[in-house]
Amino acid sequence: LSTMGHADDGVEAALIALKLQSSSPAKAQAEAYAHNSLALAYSYAGSFERADAAFDRAITLLETQGHWMGAYQPR
Repeated sequence: LSTMGHADDGVEAALIALKLQSSSPAKAQAEAYAHNSLALAYSYAGSFERADAAFDRAITLLETQGHWMGAYQPR
């Protein structure tokens, strides 16, 4: 994304995904995946502190649901 100059678009799309996940039946897991995507978008945009915070939130959500390894497994 950053090499094409669309890093901000990636962050915006990830923020929209975070809002949309609220209707998911597996809300905690969907929210964790959305935060994971947001963290990746932030890192591409060069906002590493925000990326760390989003990754931490994703891990916390998965740990509270007993699915912490899900963040590291491909879907």
